[in-house]
Amino acid sequence: MDIWHIDIHLAGDGYVVTPGGAPPPVELGGALGELRFGWSQETSGAVTLPGWRAIRADIDACGYAVVSGEEFAALLAWPVQRICGPGGRRRLAA
Repeated sequence: MDIWHIDIHLAGDGYVVTPGGAPPPVELGGALGELRFGWSQETSGAVTLPGWRAIRADIDACGYAVVSGEEFAALLAWPVQRICGPGGRRRLAA
């Protein structure tokens, strides 16, 4: 299954990642505490990161992935590239 869009749910000290539009797993509510919807995002920037492969494998196996705050922060550190804009060069996230 191709996953182009994911939903991120807040869960205590970590996150639960589900395919876009999929409900969060009810069985995790007791183990992780209250699950709250955080946001949705495209996966295009993350697919090249090694950590994404593990999350993707969990989603394929279970329908969701439980990710610690530290692991999730690494996924947010997408490559940065330089682009030329008005007034000089700026660093923008890819």
